[in-house]
Amino acid sequence: GHKRIVFTETKKERELQEQQEKEFKEKQELQEQQEREIKEILKIIPLEEKYKIEETEETKSLQQFRKENKELTQQLKQIKEINKDLEKQMENKQEQQKLWKELSLEKKK
Repeated sequence: GHKRIVFTETKKERELQEQQEKEFKEKQELQEQQEREIKEILKIIPLEEKYKIEETEETKSLQQFRKENKELTQQLKQIKEINKDLEKQMENKQEQQKLWKELSLEKKK
């Protein structure tokens, strides 16, 4: 009878141990699963950061483009003004030449 009691206790102990090992394995698997998820999240974060940075750079370059475009538009406006002035000067010069011609023709008469 004595051995049987020892045996049942060890059987219970073994069942308890197996149960604990099973729980430990499940905890370990859960932990590994969480670690994998965390690693995935950590992979995603730099990607999001990268996209944010790229977006910011695109926005900056767009702003830069708009600024340059504005400056070029201003320059173009100035050039048109200058051209107008030059045309006026040319017209005036032609008028003057015409007048001189007429004057010189008058003198010849």
